[in-house]
Amino acid sequence: MKKIVLTEKQSKKLVNKLINEQARSWHDLIHDDGRQHVEVECNFDYYHLTYKGGQIDDILKNKLNISFLVEPEWRSYGIKSISVYDIRGPEEIELEIAYYPANSGEDADSVDERFNLKLDWDNMLQTEDDETLGWFGVSDEMSIELANDGQGGLVAKSINIGVHGF
Repeated sequence: MKKIVLTEKQSKKLVNKLINEQARSWHDLIHDDGRQHVEVECNFDYYHLTYKGGQIDDILKNKLNISFLVEPEWRSYGIKSISVYDIRGPEEIELEIAYYPANSGEDADSVDERFNLKLDWDNMLQTEDDETLGWFGVSDEMSIELANDGQGGLVAKSINIGVHGF
């Protein structure tokens, strides 16, 4: 066994840090019903789609805050499985789209515009399960598949994220 020698200042700093982290985690559990919160990078799938009649050049990645629940399934011998479920995120996100205006020539510059995209997590969420042991939660990257609606606008077709459980 090894011993660590700390000064009084180092000891106070360590104790305060432990207390603050423990208080923050208890605060999160009490106020968020045990939900885990993570920030994920969101990519957009928009291959061959148009916006306002023009070809889309690029859609910038977004950072989204999402939350989920983790629940172990207990048996008399221990934990049978750990489920990650009830994944939630924002109902609407702002996209920055670069597109070429309709009927513009080959040398035309793209136009940048902001657009609000509605997300329906109950009906659009598709998960890819990964049951390798190591950690439980959701991936730090996700993608949203886009489609054109009847009026030529953009809508979300699916929300795709990896889930780690067992």
